[in-house]
Amino acid sequence: MALALFAAIGLVPAYAVELEEVVVVAKPIRASQISAIEAKRNANNVADIISADAIGRFPDQNLADALGRLAGLAIERDQGQARYVSFRGSPKRYTTTAFNGIDIPGVENGRIPRFDAYPAVITGQVVANKAITSDMPGASVSGYIHI
Repeated sequence: MALALFAAIGLVPAYAVELEEVVVVAKPIRASQISAIEAKRNANNVADIISADAIGRFPDQNLADALGRLAGLAIERDQGQARYVSFRGSPKRYTTTAFNGIDIPGVENGRIPRFDAYPAVITGQVVANKAITSDMPGASVSGYIHI
């Protein structure tokens, strides 16, 4: 109808063809993002999960930059680089970290994990547990990050 109106006015060339149906197929959610969404949905606690695709979208230099994009997590910068992560404003010493299921001791003051040592591109999935369950270390007072 609108095409015929524009053709009558002379805005559309006479040889224009009207299409009957246009099908647009888009798959914006990749497999790793789908698995992260499903893991978050099936978690027994409050957790945020970042997939490798979500990390790769941003130019984050290290894992602290990537974790800073999650709600409820704050990063602390040292010498201009994101270095420490804390949950909901609690002191950073109450955050514990595991890499492939192995707990990582803190470098400074014994308990404070530094996230600037981990490049963002090496991670497949990061789980930031905001509520601690019984299977997590007892030192996880404010949160537990599993890389």
